[in-house]
Amino acid sequence: PTAPMDREKEDRFARQTRFAALGTDGQARLGESRVLLVGCGALGGVLAQWLVRAGVGRLILVDRDIVEETNLPRQVLFTAEHARQGSPKALAAKEVLSQVEGPTEIEAHAAHLDADLLLRLGGDVDLILDGTDNMATRYLINDFSVSRGVPWIYGGVVSAGGLILPVLPGSGPCLRCIFRDPPPPGALPTCDTAGVIGPAVGVIASMQA
Repeated sequence: PTAPMDREKEDRFARQTRFAALGTDGQARLGESRVLLVGCGALGGVLAQWLVRAGVGRLILVDRDIVEETNLPRQVLFTAEHARQGSPKALAAKEVLSQVEGPTEIEAHAAHLDADLLLRLGGDVDLILDGTDNMATRYLINDFSVSRGVPWIYGGVVSAGGLILPVLPGSGPCLRCIFRDPPPPGALPTCDTAGVIGPAVGVIASMQA
């Protein structure tokens, strides 16, 4: 007989597993997977919601920033109370995502992702997702991904547009293959200089997911 927890999962993900390209086998693989999400802001908030609601087994969140009022128009996990308290984004994200009450185990780190922390957290994950807002961290993730054979998905949004780049080591180009070195500071438009709108963020993050 099906155990109560298995039955609960079957009911929760019934619409999802009826999608033939996923099915029950795909759902089982999702449930066993570990994902490292770097950045819990605009892109990261949308990504985290989709992953938790899809039933990913373990989600590891890393973000060094705190919630500010200017985040609220596009960073979907946060409330005005988080901004008033200056809550660390990683911890606020875990608080909100935990209310979904799905099977996902959520681990949160309010910390800067440096090489040491990436080595510690990324050593046994199946995928790394980019919700960051700076190129230095993306190149750090890229080089780790290539050296360890761990797939990662780049995402970037500015103004009303953006792009994604899935990096599958050994099966295609990486970020450094296309752009050998990070651009110098100030060379590219940013959300601070060119602005950004929420729907563009939602589209790019959903494509990454």
